[in-house]
Amino acid sequence: MAKKKAASKKAAAKKKTAKKKVAKKATKKLVKKKVAKKKVVKKVASKNSSSKKTSKKATKKKIAKKKVAKKKTSSKKTPVSNSKKTTNKKKVTKKKSPAKKKTSAKKAKAVKAVVQVRKEKNPIEKETLKSDTGLVQEIKEQQKEDTIKSKKLKALVKEQKLSKNKEEVTDELSLRKARLIEKYIRQGKSWEEIRKNIEDFAQSYSMKQEYEARSVIEHSSLGVGYVMAAQNNRMTVYFEDGYRNLIMNYQK
Repeated sequence: MAKKKAASKKAAAKKKTAKKKVAKKATKKLVKKKVAKKKVVKKVASKNSSSKKTSKKATKKKIAKKKVAKKKTSSKKTPVSNSKKTTNKKKVTKKKSPAKKKTSAKKAKAVKAVVQVRKEKNPIEKETLKSDTGLVQEIKEQQKEDTIKSKKLKALVKEQKLSKNKEEVTDELSLRKARLIEKYIRQGKSWEEIRKNIEDFAQSYSMKQEYEARSVIEHSSLGVGYVMAAQNNRMTVYFEDGYRNLIMNYQK
């Protein structure tokens, strides 16, 4: 009995699996059919759209042909109207009155007379014109001379300014160079290197004279020195030996 029940259960399970497989196959077939239908619908729609486009193009071409034909017909008609106008103008010119011809002849004679008068100018007017041209030339020459003089003056002023600047530089030590020398002194560089930058600006030392800071002096016994500070009647000077205090602006 137990064996029969087990066999019946197996057969029922096999039937269920077979049914499931059949159902899956049926669903797959339905899906394929739907896809095929969609493709057919798309093809039909594309064909319809292409046919519509072709029909629109054909209608546009027809309209363009009609317009061209109209233009050709209008161009053929225009020369006839122009010819008519020209014939009318000719008729009008033929009907001109003799009085108008006489007035035109009078005008021509008057113009000729004016031209002759202009050609035969008075000698006084010619002389005045010559004098005017001479004055204009003289004015132009004067202007040229003035421009040349102004350029020369500008050049001289520039030269004077440059010379003044050079003299100032040679007489007094520039601030940039003074700062550099102070830097060398602080760093303890060699006296030869400091002296190279100082000796060209040295002034002879005297007790009666007044000196300013950042100036250079030349002592009779100590040699060249750089003035570090100057207050009241005393100043501190850096020599080859070191710092020294000297008297200045001495009055008995």
